[in-house]
Amino acid sequence: MIVHNGHTARERHRVIRAMRGAGAVSAERARSLEQLGLHDSRVFRSYRDRDIVREAKSGSFYLDEEALREFQRMLWRWLLVPVMAIMALVVYAIVRSFH
Repeated sequence: MIVHNGHTARERHRVIRAMRGAGAVSAERARSLEQLGLHDSRVFRSYRDRDIVREAKSGSFYLDEEALREFQRMLWRWLLVPVMAIMALVVYAIVRSFH
């Protein structure tokens, strides 16, 4: 699992930018890590484990945009749940303070 800190976020964006910038967004346009200017980092492996980055042929990779969108939706859901819970508690505390 990826620990979400500033460095990891930058690395996630770097991987995505490199793949999009090289046009590696389909199996036919897959590129090697060297061509992408990337290395086999923890973030890259995590994206591979989640099928966000797919291997088209040995050593050639591409970005699965749909898998990336689903992953981003999942991250937003995980973020939204605690935020909504905190907001509900704040509203509850405010309402109770008026009674």
